[in-house]
Amino acid sequence: MPTIHRLAERAAGYIARELGLERQKEKMLTFGLELLLGSALEFALIMALASLFGIFRETLILVLTAGILRLVSGGEHCQAYYRCLIGGTVFFLLMGWLVKWLNYVIAWRGFILLTIITFIAVPGVIWKYAPGETENKPLTEKEKVRGKKLSFMVTEIFAGVVILLAILKDEQKYGLPVLAGMLCQAFTLTPWGYRFIRWVDGMLSFRDQGGDSGGLEGPDSR
Repeated sequence: MPTIHRLAERAAGYIARELGLERQKEKMLTFGLELLLGSALEFALIMALASLFGIFRETLILVLTAGILRLVSGGEHCQAYYRCLIGGTVFFLLMGWLVKWLNYVIAWRGFILLTIITFIAVPGVIWKYAPGETENKPLTEKEKVRGKKLSFMVTEIFAGVVILLAILKDEQKYGLPVLAGMLCQAFTLTPWGYRFIRWVDGMLSFRDQGGDSGGLEGPDSR
């Protein structure tokens, strides 16, 4: 969305001038501000629609779980903000609806089985693929080590939350969206997740069909 990009550029330019930052740091600041503003708008839109569709609680927990884990584990983005906005909104609303439906039909043993699968799959994905890089945010070796450690730490915290909710039993409706959020973010770190996001990116390229999708090669290039 050009308006958000221009706003981020102006804000970054002002901060860079005030602090005497070099051009490269100004560009990184622009990217960070654009991501922050875009994420806030996307979150507000998702929550508004989730409330309208009656899936607010499930979607809120799912988005917060996936978002917090994404902050430390990284991952691919669409090449244009409007594609991230549309794709992310549709995806999280569908996942919120799925989680609400599962909460009605899944048995206690099914919840425990899904918990075990999540606790095996997510750390495995993080160990192999986290943190995920993007074209606008390449990582140094030090940043990769730090990102992996933080990803494991956040995963352990969420695991503790889910175990506590499992002990309470009556709180399965809160534990399931946490598991879903962890699995969603873990998926985006895999080669299949990178391909899926690029497919979405291509499908939503209304104004530049046939152009180069750009971006990094993703986990399958490692």
